[in-house]
Amino acid sequence: ITLQTSEIDPEAMLGLLREQMTDIAARWFPDIFRRWQEDNPNGIFDEFLEHFDAQGNDFAIQDVNGVRRNEILPGGSVGVIRRAITYASRFFDGDATPVNVSDFLEPGKFSSIDLSGTNAIDFGSVFLRHILAKILEAKQREEYDLPVLIIIDEAHKFHKKGQATSEALKYLDEICRTGRETKVSVMFASQDSSTIPSGILDIVNTHIVFRNSNKPTASRMNVTLEEMKSLEDGYAVADIYGVRNIKYIKFPMAVSGVIRR
Repeated sequence: ITLQTSEIDPEAMLGLLREQMTDIAARWFPDIFRRWQEDNPNGIFDEFLEHFDAQGNDFAIQDVNGVRRNEILPGGSVGVIRRAITYASRFFDGDATPVNVSDFLEPGKFSSIDLSGTNAIDFGSVFLRHILAKILEAKQREEYDLPVLIIIDEAHKFHKKGQATSEALKYLDEICRTGRETKVSVMFASQDSSTIPSGILDIVNTHIVFRNSNKPTASRMNVTLEEMKSLEDGYAVADIYGVRNIKYIKFPMAVSGVIRR
């Protein structure tokens, strides 16, 4: 799959700065892209690169409310953004199939995006925010009534500690909270929950943890480290929203406690 420059959500572009985000770059980059995107509805990413380089450090911007003005950026922030977008140009307007939100909103359909290849996590950081935004928009317009479950495996690779993840976490927080009203749920999975930023853990209302030797994780789940380390295969400690009287569970679990035939 590929991303279309004309369709990409400007805030999703922050995923390009995942490894080297600065506060100033994160603050102004979406507004720079939004202004260009509004003025060039059929533009491609290579044209945006040319536009960015032509601005020097005095950029025409447009915020989410449509207000337009100019902003002068420090040279260092301009360099951070330039390196990121030059590197990411391979993700846009290619010969592969463009992302279409309707492809992910079919009843009974499971869609899987393989991000195991080289540079795939960087692509995934942009894609994740983009597709979540588009799904939520479609649901809020009541175009689709079906429930949607987004599963993000190896979640720590997308938003690692110490990599200025506040913007990404703020966006995921909004998705998780407003998504419940429109039947959109997000599941984060990782082999080591201690590597997931606490901001993600704070917005999740159900936690399931299998055997591990991480003391902070055991404390968060209200069990001793010895209990956590002694769990047998398939068993887990659980803190399930709306079900406060269950502490240990075993997989596989039957749907609603009933095996359907």
